[in-house]
Amino acid sequence: MRILCRSTLGALALLCVLGNTQCTSGSGSTGNGAPLFVTTLQITDANGNPATSFATSTVSSPVQINFTLTVRNRSNSAQTLYFSNSEQFNFAVINDSNGDVVWNSDAANAATTGSGSVTIPAMGSQTFTAVTWNQANNSGNLVGSGTYEVIGGATVFNTTGLNNSQDTSGDVMPTGIPTPGELYPSIYRSTLTQFTIQ
Repeated sequence: MRILCRSTLGALALLCVLGNTQCTSGSGSTGNGAPLFVTTLQITDANGNPATSFATSTVSSPVQINFTLTVRNRSNSAQTLYFSNSEQFNFAVINDSNGDVVWNSDAANAATTGSGSVTIPAMGSQTFTAVTWNQANNSGNLVGSGTYEVIGGATVFNTTGLNNSQDTSGDVMPTGIPTPGELYPSIYRSTLTQFTIQ
């Protein structure tokens, strides 16, 4: 009898808590709690074919890996992404065995001053030009065989205009080498996608 009473009281308390919870959508949502943007990454070989396994690059025989980023607008209205400099995206390759970032696409390309924006039509998408990686780390040394992961994302300043505050939600892809806390998917970052170099 005690067990039945305790179970009933516990269930009632849980219902009261759940009934008083109010869910609100964040700034990166469509209003119904679903994400406003979905960011995906594609890995292709030098011929543009989707691939997840590549030969090891050598100085005399380089093997290129291409990364393409697409941001899809899931809303019924056009959305503008604002950037505080010329850099609109960044990719990072992570060594799967130790979690270290071995290369990021903006390491050798400093962003130039100036700002910009990209308007994505309702239910449309923006594909950012493929970045080619020659399997060299940020120091210029070939990484060798192994399992790696790549993440890509838009380096968005905000979606409200450059005269407004920077997005501090943690959803944007940083410029430079991402920290471990920035290696997870968000509305502006893809999932980590695994590939091998043999």
